[in-house]
Amino acid sequence: MVDYVWRDGQRLTPWMDYQISRLNADCIRLFGVRAIVSSAIRTYEEQKRIFLERYVTAGNVRGRRVYDTRWWNGQLWYRISSAGTVAVPGTSNHEIQGSQAAVDLRDSGSDGGLATMGSARSNWLRANAWRYDMVHSGFGFGEAWHYDIRNIFNTPPTAPAGGGAQSIPKEDGNMQSIQA
Repeated sequence: MVDYVWRDGQRLTPWMDYQISRLNADCIRLFGVRAIVSSAIRTYEEQKRIFLERYVTAGNVRGRRVYDTRWWNGQLWYRISSAGTVAVPGTSNHEIQGSQAAVDLRDSGSDGGLATMGSARSNWLRANAWRYDMVHSGFGFGEAWHYDIRNIFNTPPTAPAGGGAQSIPKEDGNMQSIQA
């Protein structure tokens, strides 16, 4: 049984929250913006609900624009929502896959930042994702905001005795910096 935590209204494991907290501290220190979780762990039922909000079967297209199609449960489904693609239930990286799950990230900046492929902050996170136990998987399908977090069932370090603050490792001399 996993105890989940909530951050920015999204479900995470404590390890995922720990890594996002570390990322957030670095985003504030380096760029003056907060890292925000737009989407995280979903249950099968939540994934199904999102899918059915955006996709319909052929008889229900009714002249609406079709953005893409997906096979699910032996039939073709048509996306009629401009909100974006959604994996069929049971296949989304947002559903726990072994010991990893996906998060979608953005930041508090006024531009696209972490969520925009090619931006300075997105390039920086892509180069440094491994530091937060993340894989920049979204770049493979055009979603700069989509990262898989590995080892999601790890136990985060505890705060130092008498502390009360979460332990966040300091930057080392190998932290990559990417210029725009």
